[in-house]
Amino acid sequence: MRGVLAVGVVAVLTGCGGGPKAVERTPQAKKGVKHLQKCTHVSGRYRACSTFGLPRGERSWIQQREGARWKNVLDPPPVRSGWWRRIVTSPDRLTLLGQWSGECEIQSTYLVSTETWKARPIFRRSSSTAVGWAEDGRARVRLAAPVYGSDKSIRFRSGIYLVEPKTMAISRERSIAETAGC
Repeated sequence: MRGVLAVGVVAVLTGCGGGPKAVERTPQAKKGVKHLQKCTHVSGRYRACSTFGLPRGERSWIQQREGARWKNVLDPPPVRSGWWRRIVTSPDRLTLLGQWSGECEIQSTYLVSTETWKARPIFRRSSSTAVGWAEDGRARVRLAAPVYGSDKSIRFRSGIYLVEPKTMAISRERSIAETAGC
Protein backbone atom coordinates (compact mmCIF):
# COMPACT_ATOMS: atom_id res chain seq x y z
CA MET A 1 0.00 0.00 0.00
CA ARG A 2 2.84 2.40 0.84
CA GLY A 3 4.37 1.75 -2.59
CA VAL A 4 1.12 2.67 -4.38
CA LEU A 5 0.84 5.84 -2.28
CA ALA A 6 4.47 6.77 -3.03
CA VAL A 7 3.93 6.29 -6.78
CA GLY A 8 0.79 8.46 -6.61
CA VAL A 9 2.60 11.26 -4.76
CA VAL A 10 5.49 11.17 -7.27
CA ALA A 11 3.03 11.30 -10.21
CA VAL A 12 1.24 14.32 -8.76
CA LEU A 13 4.47 16.17 -7.95
CA THR A 14 5.96 15.57 -11.39
CA GLY A 15 2.77 16.35 -13.29
CA CYS A 16 2.38 12.75 -14.51
CA GLY A 17 5.40 13.16 -16.77
CA GLY A 18 3.91 16.13 -18.63
CA GLY A 19 6.44 18.74 -17.60
CA PRO A 20 10.20 19.08 -17.54
CA LYS A 21 12.23 17.07 -15.07
CA ALA A 22 12.98 18.99 -11.89
CA VAL A 23 16.73 19.22 -11.44
CA GLU A 24 16.92 22.30 -9.26
CA ARG A 25 14.70 23.43 -6.43
CA THR A 26 14.83 26.84 -4.86
CA PRO A 27 12.42 26.89 -1.92
CA GLN A 28 12.28 30.65 -1.38
CA ALA A 29 12.56 33.63 -3.68
CA LYS A 30 11.78 36.10 -0.92
CA LYS A 31 10.95 35.47 2.67
CA GLY A 32 7.64 33.62 2.80
CA VAL A 33 7.28 33.28 -1.01
CA LYS A 34 7.89 29.76 -2.30
CA HIS A 35 8.65 28.89 -5.89
CA LEU A 36 9.98 25.93 -7.83
CA GLN A 37 12.60 26.05 -10.56
CA LYS A 38 12.51 23.22 -13.08
CA CYS A 39 15.09 22.61 -15.77
CA THR A 40 15.05 20.11 -18.62
CA HIS A 41 17.79 17.64 -19.43
CA VAL A 42 20.87 19.22 -21.01
CA SER A 43 21.18 19.01 -24.81
CA GLY A 44 24.61 20.03 -25.98
CA ARG A 45 25.40 22.89 -23.59
CA TYR A 46 21.78 24.09 -23.41
CA ARG A 47 18.71 23.56 -21.27
CA ALA A 48 15.33 25.15 -20.69
CA CYS A 49 14.47 26.42 -17.19
CA SER A 50 11.26 27.79 -15.73
CA THR A 51 10.42 29.18 -12.33
CA PHE A 52 6.87 28.67 -11.13
CA GLY A 53 5.07 30.31 -8.21
CA LEU A 54 6.58 33.77 -8.41
CA PRO A 55 4.38 36.67 -7.30
CA ARG A 56 4.11 37.89 -10.92
CA GLY A 57 3.63 34.44 -12.49
CA GLU A 58 6.11 32.13 -14.12
CA ARG A 59 9.39 32.94 -15.86
CA SER A 60 11.10 30.84 -18.48
CA TRP A 61 14.35 31.03 -20.42
CA ILE A 62 16.95 29.01 -22.30
CA GLN A 63 20.31 28.68 -20.59
CA GLN A 64 23.82 27.91 -21.86
CA ARG A 65 26.52 26.25 -19.76
CA GLU A 66 29.65 28.35 -19.39
CA GLY A 67 32.14 26.39 -17.33
CA ALA A 68 30.42 25.43 -14.07
CA ARG A 69 27.71 28.11 -14.36
CA TRP A 70 24.55 28.59 -16.40
CA LYS A 71 23.86 31.82 -18.31
CA ASN A 72 20.40 32.91 -19.49
CA VAL A 73 20.58 33.40 -23.27
CA LEU A 74 16.94 33.57 -24.42
CA ASP A 75 13.75 34.70 -22.74
CA PRO A 76 10.28 33.55 -23.78
CA PRO A 77 8.96 34.35 -27.24
CA PRO A 78 6.95 37.59 -27.15
CA VAL A 79 3.74 36.01 -28.45
CA ARG A 80 2.17 34.35 -25.39
CA SER A 81 2.62 33.27 -21.80
CA GLY A 82 3.93 29.81 -20.98
CA TRP A 83 7.32 28.13 -20.61
CA TRP A 84 10.11 26.47 -22.58
CA ARG A 85 9.41 22.74 -22.34
CA ARG A 86 12.21 21.15 -24.37
CA ILE A 87 15.44 22.11 -26.15
CA VAL A 88 17.27 19.89 -28.66
CA THR A 89 20.63 21.00 -30.05
CA SER A 90 21.31 20.49 -33.77
CA PRO A 91 24.17 18.18 -34.81
CA ASP A 92 26.28 21.21 -35.85
CA ARG A 93 25.36 23.01 -32.56
CA LEU A 94 24.38 26.18 -34.46
CA THR A 95 20.62 25.85 -33.96
CA LEU A 96 18.30 24.82 -31.15
CA LEU A 97 14.91 23.23 -31.71
CA GLY A 98 12.77 24.63 -28.91
CA GLN A 99 9.33 23.56 -27.80
CA TRP A 100 7.18 26.18 -26.09
CA SER A 101 4.19 25.23 -23.95
CA GLY A 102 1.86 28.20 -24.20
CA GLU A 103 -1.56 29.15 -22.98
CA CYS A 104 -3.96 26.19 -22.58
CA GLU A 105 -0.90 23.93 -22.93
CA ILE A 106 -0.74 24.58 -26.71
CA GLN A 107 2.68 23.43 -27.91
CA SER A 108 4.64 25.35 -30.53
CA THR A 109 8.11 24.92 -31.97
CA TYR A 110 10.87 27.41 -32.70
CA LEU A 111 14.29 27.34 -34.32
CA VAL A 112 16.77 29.37 -32.31
CA SER A 113 20.14 30.50 -33.69
CA THR A 114 22.94 30.07 -31.14
CA GLU A 115 24.73 33.01 -32.78
CA THR A 116 21.95 35.65 -32.76
CA TRP A 117 19.53 34.14 -30.17
CA LYS A 118 16.64 34.90 -32.51
CA ALA A 119 13.68 32.49 -32.10
CA ARG A 120 11.77 31.79 -35.34
CA PRO A 121 8.39 30.03 -35.09
CA ILE A 122 7.99 27.02 -37.38
CA PHE A 123 4.19 26.76 -37.67
CA ARG A 124 2.66 30.08 -36.61
CA ARG A 125 -0.53 29.82 -34.54
CA SER A 126 -0.59 26.01 -34.88
CA SER A 127 0.16 23.29 -32.35
CA SER A 128 3.43 21.48 -33.06
CA THR A 129 5.99 19.54 -31.04
CA ALA A 130 9.75 19.08 -31.28
CA VAL A 131 10.79 15.59 -32.38
CA GLY A 132 14.55 16.08 -32.87
CA TRP A 133 16.99 16.32 -35.76
CA ALA A 134 17.36 14.32 -38.98
CA GLU A 135 20.79 13.05 -40.01
CA ASP A 136 20.98 15.72 -42.73
CA GLY A 137 20.69 18.56 -40.17
CA ARG A 138 17.01 19.40 -40.64
CA ALA A 139 14.72 19.77 -37.64
CA ARG A 140 11.98 17.18 -37.21
CA VAL A 141 8.63 18.61 -36.05
CA ARG A 142 5.29 16.87 -35.41
CA LEU A 143 2.12 18.58 -36.56
CA ALA A 144 -0.91 16.87 -34.96
CA ALA A 145 -3.67 18.71 -36.87
CA PRO A 146 -3.79 20.32 -40.32
CA VAL A 147 -2.82 23.94 -40.86
CA TYR A 148 -5.25 25.89 -43.05
CA GLY A 149 -4.45 28.83 -45.30
CA SER A 150 -6.41 32.08 -45.46
CA ASP A 151 -8.56 30.56 -48.24
CA LYS A 152 -9.46 27.66 -45.88
CA SER A 153 -7.49 25.14 -47.95
CA ILE A 154 -5.14 22.75 -46.14
CA ARG A 155 -1.62 24.17 -46.20
CA PHE A 156 0.02 21.40 -44.14
CA ARG A 157 -1.54 18.02 -43.29
CA SER A 158 -0.91 16.17 -40.01
CA GLY A 159 2.55 14.62 -40.11
CA ILE A 160 6.21 14.74 -39.27
CA TYR A 161 7.90 17.60 -41.09
CA LEU A 162 11.53 18.42 -41.84
CA VAL A 163 12.57 22.07 -41.51
CA GLU A 164 15.78 23.47 -42.98
CA PRO A 165 17.22 25.80 -40.31
CA LYS A 166 18.74 28.38 -42.67
CA THR A 167 15.89 28.77 -45.18
CA MET A 168 12.92 27.57 -43.04
CA ALA A 169 11.91 25.36 -46.01
CA ILE A 170 9.36 22.82 -44.79
CA SER A 171 8.81 19.37 -46.32
CA ARG A 172 6.71 16.47 -45.08
CA GLU A 173 8.74 13.44 -44.04
CA ARG A 174 5.67 11.28 -43.41
CA SER A 175 1.97 11.47 -42.68
CA ILE A 176 0.42 10.67 -39.29
CA ALA A 177 -3.17 10.31 -38.17
CA GLU A 178 -4.74 13.57 -37.07
CA THR A 179 -5.12 13.81 -33.30
CA ALA A 180 -7.20 16.10 -31.15
CA GLY A 181 -5.61 18.60 -28.78
CA CYS A 182 -5.31 18.10 -25.03
